[in-house]
Amino acid sequence: MKRNVKGKVIKYCPKCNRENISRARYCGACGYSLQMVEAVYLPLFYKPVKRAAFGGAVLAAVSLLLFGGVLAYSLFNGLSSVRASARSFSDVPLDHPIYAFSPKLIASGALSPRKNDSLSPFEAVSPSEWNFSLDAASKSLGCQIPSGAYCDASSKELSVDDMNKKLKILGFSGEPLPTSARIAAFYALERTLMK
Repeated sequence: MKRNVKGKVIKYCPKCNRENISRARYCGACGYSLQMVEAVYLPLFYKPVKRAAFGGAVLAAVSLLLFGGVLAYSLFNGLSSVRASARSFSDVPLDHPIYAFSPKLIASGALSPRKNDSLSPFEAVSPSEWNFSLDAASKSLGCQIPSGAYCDASSKELSVDDMNKKLKILGFSGEPLPTSARIAAFYALERTLMK
């Protein structure tokens, strides 16, 4: 049997199917006699082809994973323009109507968050929050708010009647508000001031 310099001559054990060198008389793994077994010629590129195919598959999988990561980053990185508002509150979801009712008021910073960055949309608006919203809206718009629209600093709460009177001073033309909830007050301020 001639040995080709480019290839490899081996004997396969019929019992355990392991490779042995061509001169072996017994299998190195199980000890089976290899005297009647014929040697097989394997070309040099036999194992490198297997390695190249496996390496190509690994390279394709890694490149697909990297491509997916880059694609996901590029899709989700620029989502700030899709948000309902640049400002979000901890107690209302991003699809809450307050973001649609008062976008300009939120953008101007006139909606002051309460403790723990919450909006508390259904609680009564306080006089200090009302005055803060009017000040922030006037700064944002660059206009003067009538002094009758502000609450007294000494008052503890803003009643529904007082809030409706102050909205009339500002020029609110809608129906009188039935409640002094923050969401209703901010909606009315948005419709009145941020037209």
